[in-house]
Amino acid sequence: MSEDSDINITSEEEPLPGAKEKENGGAGPWASPESRAAPAEGLCCYICGSPLAPASRHQIHVQKQEKLAQAPFFPFLWLHSPPPGAQPISEGGSTLVCPCCFSSLMQQWQSFELANVPVLQRLYVVPLNSHAPGMASKGRRLPREESPPAGALPEACYLCGEDCTQDARAVASRILNGTPRGSMHFPFLSLLPRPPNARGPNKRCEVRSCPKCFSVLEDVWALYRACHNDELITSVQGFLGRYHQAFSASDPALSEPPASAPGSPASVCYVCGAELGPGKEFQLNVNPSGRLGEKEPFFPFLTVYPPAPRARPADSTGLVATCVLCYHDLLGQWLQHEARGAQHAVSAWSRQYRVETFVCFFCQQEKERCLGLRAVRVARLPLFLYTLRASHSLLVDDGRQLIIGACVECGTLVCAGQGLARQGPLGWSSPAAPAMK
Repeated sequence: MSEDSDINITSEEEPLPGAKEKENGGAGPWASPESRAAPAEGLCCYICGSPLAPASRHQIHVQKQEKLAQAPFFPFLWLHSPPPGAQPISEGGSTLVCPCCFSSLMQQWQSFELANVPVLQRLYVVPLNSHAPGMASKGRRLPREESPPAGALPEACYLCGEDCTQDARAVASRILNGTPRGSMHFPFLSLLPRPPNARGPNKRCEVRSCPKCFSVLEDVWALYRACHNDELITSVQGFLGRYHQAFSASDPALSEPPASAPGSPASVCYVCGAELGPGKEFQLNVNPSGRLGEKEPFFPFLTVYPPAPRARPADSTGLVATCVLCYHDLLGQWLQHEARGAQHAVSAWSRQYRVETFVCFFCQQEKERCLGLRAVRVARLPLFLYTLRASHSLLVDDGRQLIIGACVECGTLVCAGQGLARQGPLGWSSPAAPAMK
């Protein structure tokens, strides 16, 4: 479980049994019943660890129900390590959560259903109890006992989704009649997805911003006034470039992972060939491993799939090393096969997986994955979290940052802070180089 107070469908970097990561261990949903038994004093929420009173328990499904075909279900919970005292996932694929988590998930499910987002591309954000065992809050939400009463939820910044209840600033997306011509405004705001708990634009076409994002917007506006490059205020890339420039240096989570030590043999991803830094190596099983056998994820196709250049073959225990993007992508495809039900089930030994190509998050072009996939680390902004993604694009949320799959060209431009040269989701575009300088 990450240290932050949010999780979603790809937030867990805890390995499943047989898919071991070098950094962390821990019991997942396949742990033995003895290790996951609820304490005598009662059950707690499977997601956030809040105590569950008998009258406040809500059942939630992690896989599609045969008898209730229309019932919401949330596959990301298979990848979630529950807090001590949570009810284990039943054989029917259900568990218990608190009213807060239940309400949040149901609202998000309805939004995804209306937008026709594929089930395994949905990114769920769930408020966690900062006082639950093992949960370290960074103050992005009020503790549950300090939360305002119903109907007075904390107000979220329209740009970053953080709490701005105490000191929100109004920012206009356009100039209205009677407004001074030189007033600060940013047309790109109308392109952004609205975060949960954020107010929509008011009658003056204004949204609410936290002081941190407001200071970034002031910097971008000053640059725009100096060079009159309209792309700085019409494209979201101007805001993103300045945001990461201002905050990535002070946030180690946004920094690139350290490279391998000089002289040490570099480990590379078996699937895409990306070099794996220290502590960034994920492992997948080629064959079933452990007492649960074929119920645990394993990928027999890797025995005949040509490994990337310089990738190590499967070791004596049947493990191959992968990067975080390929690891979560394959786990997601495994869960997709598992969710198809008995009538459409394909034997785990003969399943087909899509790993030869991927779709770049930024330019939305299909690219060769081997030696063509680049991981880009960005802040957890609603712009990335709630944008409808192209099918077969790659994104992992570890609770501190987002890791996005980009092609080499887009990845290089984004990491260099120069924006993007062609159109993509939300009108990604590149401010002129002199303006960025």
